[in-house]
Amino acid sequence: MTLFPVWQYTDVTSGLTSTMAVTLLNMCVFLTALFMICISFSSARSGYQNLHQRQRPTPKPPTPAVELRNMYHSLDLKPLQRMTLDCNSREMEQLLQKHPFVEHRWKHNGEAFKLQPVRMEYMTEKLTINNLMPQDSGTYHCIAEEPSATQQVVAIYATVIGRLLKYTYRGDDLELDCLSNEFGKLYPKAIRYWIDPKGKRVFEKPAIDNLETFPIADDRLAGNWTCFVEDPVVPRKWTTARLQVFISPIPSFVKRTELFVKGNKIVSCIIIVLMIAAFLMLSQLVAKLSDKSENRVKKDMKHMKNVLGLKDKKKGSDDDDDDDDEHHEDISVEDKFKHF
Repeated sequence: MTLFPVWQYTDVTSGLTSTMAVTLLNMCVFLTALFMICISFSSARSGYQNLHQRQRPTPKPPTPAVELRNMYHSLDLKPLQRMTLDCNSREMEQLLQKHPFVEHRWKHNGEAFKLQPVRMEYMTEKLTINNLMPQDSGTYHCIAEEPSATQQVVAIYATVIGRLLKYTYRGDDLELDCLSNEFGKLYPKAIRYWIDPKGKRVFEKPAIDNLETFPIADDRLAGNWTCFVEDPVVPRKWTTARLQVFISPIPSFVKRTELFVKGNKIVSCIIIVLMIAAFLMLSQLVAKLSDKSENRVKKDMKHMKNVLGLKDKKKGSDDDDDDDDEHHEDISVEDKFKHF
């Protein structure tokens, strides 16, 4: 049975019968239908896979591997020394076996690391910092990013370089940063605590809470402070911060203003612009009030003159009156001479 009617006649030009032409046409129709069915099946399959992927639960952030848990990097260095941090670890090696083109980068205290070419070297997986400064203290961790955009911490370091000096005034706020936030994210059961200037262990909190704030600073807070992070699961203790706090007497208002301007230049410029704008607006308001008051006084004077029946003299009439007075004075003088 054919899809199209068959006419029995001979094509003189090509030598093909009409039956053969219809057969070829039926084959083309069959192949086209089969092709469309395949496309529809593949589209339905891909749609099902996409739906299945959407319904998958969001993967939880990776927990630290055994190697990372056993890793212990707590560096206590002096200023002007050299420090080399290595991103390579067993966890990194295992990750490279699965994904040879893994990208990795360093973070300092949770923020993207800013490379200073003058005293820093960054080659492959190693980070070297020369001429260390107290500002280089804190937490360094290496993040490996897989092709699927999954980030994984493969190395973490706690570094302390000398003592970081912190100045504040008596009565101001004082904030101590333990720089333990990244340890708290990686080790949820980790705790942090401070050793105060008297050598006592104080302010024990979860490591993810790295700030300790004092609303009113006094002389008792002056001295050396050291912060430690401990994890009960892993018997490790990291030194994350070492500060020396100085409490100064309250300066004068002029000195405090000068210090504020130096430390907050942008905010100071904004405040100055706002003060100038406020002064101009106040000047315009005072000028408007003055004009309004003057107009009111003039209106009251005019009303008073109308009530009393007084009229303003014109300039011409005033000059005539002055001439009459002078003429009268001249006549009176001549009369006096005639009398004598």
